[in-house]
Amino acid sequence: MKKAVGFFCLAWAFSGPVWASGQSASVYIGTPSTGASYQVDNARVSVGISELSIAVDGIWNLRDITGRPEFDLFYVYAGGIWRDDRNYEWGPQLGGGLNVPLGNGNMEFFAEGGTTWYIQDDSDLRLEGKAGLRVYF
Repeated sequence: MKKAVGFFCLAWAFSGPVWASGQSASVYIGTPSTGASYQVDNARVSVGISELSIAVDGIWNLRDITGRPEFDLFYVYAGGIWRDDRNYEWGPQLGGGLNVPLGNGNMEFFAEGGTTWYIQDDSDLRLEGKAGLRVYF
């Protein structure tokens, strides 16, 4: 529980003010858990509900990294995750994703996948992913 509170505090510390632009909330299904996330600009906090987990990620759009507008739908993320699991408790994660705008632009479908390196009793790389709906406000 202490690690979960620590992850939450870390996420809150660099997420910026609540009134900042670029805020979004999402619900998703995937592995290791199904849950919800909150994002402010390039910082995201995800909470898994089906299996308790907390992830804190930085997100970067490939258009901004490469300077090529055709990569606007793609992004990369890096961060860490804590899970309430005896064998796979915490580790760094790295991956990529795709955003597909829906409707008038304040809602989008997203899908992402990447690897998580769980560091505990056994060191193990696991492929994880999720898909869901994100709403900007």
